[in-house]
Amino acid sequence: MIRAKLAASVRRGGFLALTVRGIRLPGAAERIAAVYPVRPVGLSQVFLTELRALTDEKGQPWEKVLGVDARFAAGGPIPKGLALFARAAWKRVEARLLGEAEAPRTVLFLHDAGLLARYWDEGGRELLVTLQGAARRPAEAPHGLWLLCPVETRSQLPHVDGRTVECIGGDGERTHLDGAFLDALREA
Repeated sequence: MIRAKLAASVRRGGFLALTVRGIRLPGAAERIAAVYPVRPVGLSQVFLTELRALTDEKGQPWEKVLGVDARFAAGGPIPKGLALFARAAWKRVEARLLGEAEAPRTVLFLHDAGLLARYWDEGGRELLVTLQGAARRPAEAPHGLWLLCPVETRSQLPHVDGRTVECIGGDGERTHLDGAFLDALREA
């Protein structure tokens, strides 16, 4: 059932949230990418690469940006400068991903997306919604978009670090990857 749904998603395109219990998360992205014709994207690493490039271009010390980020992550409002940098970095991530998805029938497979949630209001949500919308429209790239979402239970709605991932049509845009499926991928 899961294999058929994933194969259909590759053919049809569109958006699909893949939920997996947190305990089964390690190695899941690699196993999925090894079996399905998707372009895996470690989203947090791409964001950090773009954020670092931006800070270098603006002459800001990376250590200072990391310090400001650490204070923001510990709680409180985001400083204006970091918010501006985050928004600009997400725009660069968007351009980069859309460029990678120009090849026909490309399915982007986003995983390790925790920074999407951290900077949700500073461009993270906008990036996700933009990519979802493009994947839902057959004439646009990417052809498909998969997002790996760790959950506590099979019935839990897809989310990334507490931020709900919007799915249209109930289970049409989400599927739970159970232990048997992930074990079978490991054996394959």
